[in-house]
Amino acid sequence: MNSFWRSCERPFLLLAVFVVLAVSPARAADIQQYTFALPPFLPLVTTHANWSPFVDRLGRETGLQFEMKLYETMDEFEEDIVLGKPDFVFIHSVLVVAARSAQNYIPLVRNSRPVAGAFVVRKDSPIKTIQDLEGKTVAFVGDKNLCRALLDHALRELHISVNAVFAITANNMLKYVVLSKADAGGALDATVEKMPPDLLDQVRVIHKTNKIAPHALVAHPRVPEKIRTSVTEAVLTMASDGEGRSLMARIPLDSPVMADYDRDYRTLEQMNIRRYFGKGD
Repeated sequence: MNSFWRSCERPFLLLAVFVVLAVSPARAADIQQYTFALPPFLPLVTTHANWSPFVDRLGRETGLQFEMKLYETMDEFEEDIVLGKPDFVFIHSVLVVAARSAQNYIPLVRNSRPVAGAFVVRKDSPIKTIQDLEGKTVAFVGDKNLCRALLDHALRELHISVNAVFAITANNMLKYVVLSKADAGGALDATVEKMPPDLLDQVRVIHKTNKIAPHALVAHPRVPEKIRTSVTEAVLTMASDGEGRSLMARIPLDSPVMADYDRDYRTLEQMNIRRYFGKGD
C-alpha cells in the first residue's frame, strides 16, 4: 500500500468508528424493551432453560427486546403482579382473573387444550368417588397453583373436608398415593397423563373437575395495542413452523390460540380467588 492510501486510511477508519458510535446508541434507544415475567413453579435454572429460546425467538419475530424476570417465591411474583410491574406475564387461569382484578391485565394467547383437575387413588383403594374423600388425606402438588384451585373448589362445592399435604411435584404426589402416604392425590389431568407409566399403572382416576381454559400470556394495559397485537401474532406464527413448535413444546404453550377474558376466564370469578392469590382469607 502506498503512502497516500496509508495516510488516508486512518481518517476513514476514525470516521467509520465515529459513525458507528453515533448511530448505534440511537438504534439501541429505538428498540422497545419489555419485561417478561414467569412464575416460580419450577427451579430457576429449569424455567430459564425452557423459556429463554422461546423468548429470544419472540424478540426476533417482533423486533422487541424482552427481559425475562424470574422469581424465587410466589409471594414475590404475585406482589409484582399486584403492583403491575411486569409488562408481559405467563400465568395460570386463576391468576389471570386475579391479575385482571389487580391491574386489568389482558389475556393475549393461551393453549388450545382445556384443563381439568383429577383425583387419583391406588388401584386397590376402597375409595370409589369424590364423596369418599371426606376426612381422608389428600396429596396436592402445591397450595396455590391451578390444580389446587380446581380440586379444592370441587371439594368445597360438595362440602367435603380433607386433610391436605403438599408433595411439591406431580411425580411426588403419585408416589405419596402409591406408597400409601396419602389416601388420594390431585393434579391437572394433562400433568397426570404425562407421568411415568410405572406410576400410572398403579393408580386410577376417581373424579375430574369441569374443564377450563388453561394458562395464558397476558399483557399490562400500558403496553400499546399494536405491541400486544404484534406479540399475539408472533406467538401464533411461531406455532406454525417446526422450529417454533420445538421451542414451544418445552413450555405450556405448545398449541396456542387467541385468548379472550370474557369467553375463557370470566366464569372463574365465582371461585374464591383470594384463597389462591396473595395472603388469602
